Amino acid sequence: MRFDSEKTLGLLRAILRGDVEVRPKRSYSGLPAFLAGLGTGIAVGILFAPDSGEETRSRLADRARQGVEFAKEKGQELGKRAQESVGRVREEADMGSGSAKTA
Repeated sequence: MRFDSEKTLGLLRAILRGDVEVRPKRSYSGLPAFLAGLGTGIAVGILFAPDSGEETRSRLADRARQGVEFAKEKGQELGKRAQESVGRVREEADMGSGSAKTA
């Protein structure tokens, strides 16, 4: 294999200009680290759980219900604000078209 200095210099210039993207090759996936962290989290959670399973499930269900209610309220508020914005835009468009007709 022959070394071509002109091609090498051209490639280096392109890299420095940002024309060529150089990404390091990943030699591993993060899956083993993720699984190790997941296992550790489960073990620590079981060891230090303050309540029984039934109490924990009940508390989680209550929190889920609260989250659903919160999401519903925020969705309704967002819908009302969107309707108000559409109404304002329509009014402004009507006023703009009316002033264009009189001009």
